[in-house]
Amino acid sequence: MKRLIVLALVVFLFSSALRTSALAQVAGGTPPPVAGLPDGCTTYQIIATPHTNSDSCQGDGHALFIRADGDSEIELSEGRLSVINRDGTQQAVQLSLPNPDASNSGTSGYSVSLRMTGKIGTELKVRGCVTDGAGHSVCNSETKLTREKGTPQRVDVSDQTLKVNSDPIFSCTDHYSWKLNSKGQSHAELQVCSTSSHTSHSCQGGHDGEHGDRRSNH
Repeated sequence: MKRLIVLALVVFLFSSALRTSALAQVAGGTPPPVAGLPDGCTTYQIIATPHTNSDSCQGDGHALFIRADGDSEIELSEGRLSVINRDGTQQAVQLSLPNPDASNSGTSGYSVSLRMTGKIGTELKVRGCVTDGAGHSVCNSETKLTREKGTPQRVDVSDQTLKVNSDPIFSCTDHYSWKLNSKGQSHAELQVCSTSSHTSHSCQGGHDGEHGDRRSNH
């Protein structure tokens, strides 16, 4: 009987410790696992090319083709992490992403980073945008990445890609996208990782201007 009582007490204490740990994580702003997002990091290659690739770029894949020396777009839709269309040479790349903060906790459940891996001197500019039903757009300031000599460094672009004007993507019913501009045939490694970065919710009705927040982050 004493053994049963001791065993029951141990189980109770262990369960209490687990609940306390979970509550501490919530109180500390640690987000719950994001539905539709694999554990760890998922890597995609953004490849700027002067050629069209529509015949081989339908469906999921890890190579996303955009225009060399020009503007391209990655259209975002809410869902599990996957690529719907990889060809951005004639139309927009279509990428499905989970809601980074579906629980409105103010904390993103994953991060986005870029690392230039192509030819020395090539550049890639990226900014997050939102467009309402009337066609009015608001965009973040551009973040420019340049392939320089030496080991390429990874740059966290979560604030530029998972938020627009400090509002997390998919917090409103508008259309979200990433605008890209490539100088030369750039090549960048895009990485989506299940980690945490701070966000805040303040979804505003309507848009004040075409360019929105112009905070510099080069």
